[in-house]
Amino acid sequence: MQVHRRDFFASTAALAAGGIIAGGVRTAVAAEANASAGMFIHNATNHDHSKTRLTSPDDAVRQRALANLEHCLRVSAAAGGSGVLIVVGNAEDGPEGPERARDEIRKADAEGKWKGFVDITAGDIDWAGVRAALRDIGFTRRVSAEVDGGGRGRAEGCARPDEAGARRMGLRLDHATRALSAALLIAATVLISFAHRSSATEPGDGLPPPKDAAAWTLSDQTYRVRHLPAAAIRVDGRTDEPAWSEAAVERRFQFPWRKEAAPPTDFRAVCDDQCLAFAFQAHDPDIVVLDTLGDEEDVVLEDRVEMFFAPDDRLRNYFCVEIDSQGRAYDYAGSYYRRFDPRWSFPGLQTAAAPMPGGYVVEGRIPLTSLEQLGFPRLRPGVTIRCGLYRAEFSHDRSGRPAEPKETIHNRGRKSVGPPPIEHWISWVDPQTPEPDFHVPSSLGRLEIVDELPLENEAREAR
Repeated sequence: MQVHRRDFFASTAALAAGGIIAGGVRTAVAAEANASAGMFIHNATNHDHSKTRLTSPDDAVRQRALANLEHCLRVSAAAGGSGVLIVVGNAEDGPEGPERARDEIRKADAEGKWKGFVDITAGDIDWAGVRAALRDIGFTRRVSAEVDGGGRGRAEGCARPDEAGARRMGLRLDHATRALSAALLIAATVLISFAHRSSATEPGDGLPPPKDAAAWTLSDQTYRVRHLPAAAIRVDGRTDEPAWSEAAVERRFQFPWRKEAAPPTDFRAVCDDQCLAFAFQAHDPDIVVLDTLGDEEDVVLEDRVEMFFAPDDRLRNYFCVEIDSQGRAYDYAGSYYRRFDPRWSFPGLQTAAAPMPGGYVVEGRIPLTSLEQLGFPRLRPGVTIRCGLYRAEFSHDRSGRPAEPKETIHNRGRKSVGPPPIEHWISWVDPQTPEPDFHVPSSLGRLEIVDELPLENEAREAR
C-alpha cells in the first residue's frame, strides 16, 4: 500500500505500543513509511514503557515489556533507525528492579554484546565517564537528549554533554533517575545486536572513515529493472530465458582509480512477483580462481562480481554479496565504516556461474520477501532502492618478480598461495575517493523498478 507522510506520523505515534498489536505497525509498514516519507529516523519510541516495565516484580508484566522492547527494536531497524527510546523501569519497583531489568535485557541480547548498566555515581553526571563506558561496550550510534526547548546555548549543551553543559541544560538527576537514564542508553546498544549484527573483530574494522566529502556525495545514476511477472528465471548461469532479452543492459562500468578503459561488463536485472534476478557478463581473459575455498570468505582472493544493497543513503546497515566465476558466493552484512559480519547470510539467495568466450557469466536471484525482512520496500513499479554494482578484476602476476602476499583492507587478512594477484577495481558508479573503496555511500546508484523501459535504455544497449 502507499503510505503518505501524514500516515507515517500517525503510525509513528503508535509504533512502539509493544507486543504483537503495536498500534498495527509491522516492520514492513515501518520500512515503507520511512521510504515514502523520505525522512531520517534514528530511533523508535516505546510509549508503553511507563506502565509495562522491565523492572516490574510481576513476571507477566516483565514478559510483556520484553516483547515490547524486541518489537520496537525490529520496527526501529526496519525504519532505518539504530536505537529505541525506552524507560526500563521505576524506582517504586524496589531495589531488585535494576537486576530484573538486567535479566530481561540479557534475554533480548542474542549475541551477548550487552555488558551492563553504565555506572553513574552520585552528584552531577560524569559525562566523560559515560562516554568512556559507552566506548567500552561498543556503542557508536546516536543518543537522543530529551529536554525542554531553548536557544542555541541549549542545543550546544545537548551536543556537548560535559559537566558544564549538563548544568546549562538544568540537569539535576536524583539517584533513581540516573540509574534509569543509564539503562536507557544501554537499551539502545541492544539494537546493535538485533538490527546491525555487526562484528568489530574483522580485519579492516575500526578504520577511520574517509575524510573526503566526496565519499558522502550520492549519485543519481539509475538502472531500470524491468518488472516482468512471468519472468521465471532459472539460476543456472546461462541467461537463456526470454525474459533476459527484455531487460535493460547496463554497460557503464569503469576503472575509477585508473586512466585506461575497464574491460567490458554487462549487467541485467528483472523483477517478477517473487524474486529480483540479476546477471553479469564479465569479460576477463585471465580469470583468477581458486580450485577450492577454505570457506566462503576466500572469494575475496578471486575475480568476482559484487552487489551491495542499502536500505538507507548513509550505509548505517547494508547487505553484500560477492560471487566468483564458479558461482560461489560470499555474503555478509555491513555498517559504516567497514564493520562486517561474515556470519550473516542473504536469506534465499541463489547463485550460479558459467564460462563464456573470454570471460564468465554470473546469475542470481533474491526473494523479495528477504529484501522486505531487511527493511526494503516491496519491489514493484515505482519503487527505487540504493544498490552498488562492482567487479574485482584480478590477473595473474607473471612478471617473475618475487612478491609476498600482503594483508590489505580488500583481502581482509587472507593471503593467497603463491604470488598475490594484480588487483584492479571496477565500479558502476565512480565513488570519487582517492583510493579504491566501494564501502562508501558515494559508490551507490539506484535500482528503479519499471513496467516499461524508456528509449534511452534501448540506445544504451545498442552502443
